[in-house]
Amino acid sequence: WLLNVSKKKSAISKNFFFVGTGFVLLVNLFVYLFFNETRDFSKENNWTALLDFRNLFVHFSSAFRHSNLQHLLLNGLCFLVAGGYVERKYGSVSVVGLVLLFALFGEGLTAANHVGTGGIGFSGVNFAFYGYIIVDFIFTLKEIKRDRKEFVLSIIVLCLIYVAACFCGGTSTFAFKIYPYDLIYNLGHYTGFLSGLVLTSVMKVCSLNGKRSAQGG
Repeated sequence: WLLNVSKKKSAISKNFFFVGTGFVLLVNLFVYLFFNETRDFSKENNWTALLDFRNLFVHFSSAFRHSNLQHLLLNGLCFLVAGGYVERKYGSVSVVGLVLLFALFGEGLTAANHVGTGGIGFSGVNFAFYGYIIVDFIFTLKEIKRDRKEFVLSIIVLCLIYVAACFCGGTSTFAFKIYPYDLIYNLGHYTGFLSGLVLTSVMKVCSLNGKRSAQGG
């Protein structure tokens, strides 16, 4: 039960012992150990820049860079929860695909404004996953409520997401607010979160329409 939700329909939706989540964590660790670099975004954080996608790969790769070990560990711990939850439900292939989609989309916005969503680190992708999990919970609530264990697990993960959004310690200290400070006051975080909400809503609606068309046809 802890490895896969019941009634998996295809191999592509299987969770292969959380290999997808583990792979993403290893990529972050590998980049931190061998290719990490820090950049100063303080003077470039604005939405007035002209479109500029020339450095898209640089911005995309910045999602996997971290300023220090605490930064890496905090993001890794958050993704362990969010990525593991999604992988258990939708499979190893899906979780890696979502990481690439959210990183590319979020950092594409960054490239469009030079560094408009500013910064380095995996937290933007994490917050996109939070948005994904919230929308997914809403769309599958009727199904989840039929299984008490699934419902309880989902509520626990949603509570952990709220705790993560309340973090306000930065990359060097630990501190929390009672409201989602880390979401509200970090442009990269709420951009990632909104990206997750929007992209997931579109995917869910398209999936529902596809099922209805198949049933009607």
